[in-house]
Amino acid sequence: ARFGCAWFGLTKFGKYTNFSEAEFTITAQFVDTLFRGYVEFIGTKFQGDVTFEGAEFLGKVTFKEEENQQKIYAKFFGMLSFLNTNFRKGINIELPKDCFKLPDAEAEACRVQRLYYERNGIKDKADEMFRRERRASRKAKVRQAKEQLIKSKGIKSKLKAIINLLKVYGCFLMEILLADLTC
Repeated sequence: ARFGCAWFGLTKFGKYTNFSEAEFTITAQFVDTLFRGYVEFIGTKFQGDVTFEGAEFLGKVTFKEEENQQKIYAKFFGMLSFLNTNFRKGINIELPKDCFKLPDAEAEACRVQRLYYERNGIKDKADEMFRRERRASRKAKVRQAKEQLIKSKGIKSKLKAIINLLKVYGCFLMEILLADLTC
């Protein structure tokens, strides 16, 4: 299936929901949506922003399949939000970096997966997700600082943006030295 602007707000899905291989070309909103059973987004392409804010998953939700030497992943080309989302039986969104165009989306996916692992006592996987989340967050901050520099007009705002970019790069370097290299 191919969707342009898809809004599934306040929708209730039954025992099994399958959006595998679907393509959302503009935006996809699953705001306050209830998924009663197992949900699949395997191979789904989200070309624009996607939000699951306030959604509730009563069954497991998966965004990938890795069986029989076949690896099929969902792809995110825009922003991703799982704000106030409830996963009762788990989420499987531990995707490779190339499945995300924006580092913000990767950080959000890693955050959600990390929280699931922490709740279930899977400490090693939670640590790995935390590391990936922090790296993606650093990249997102650099991207935002660069965008701010490009958008700034006038000497004063350009200078402010350059100073901000240098601060972000400094923090980026410090976090690499203190966190990544020591752990």
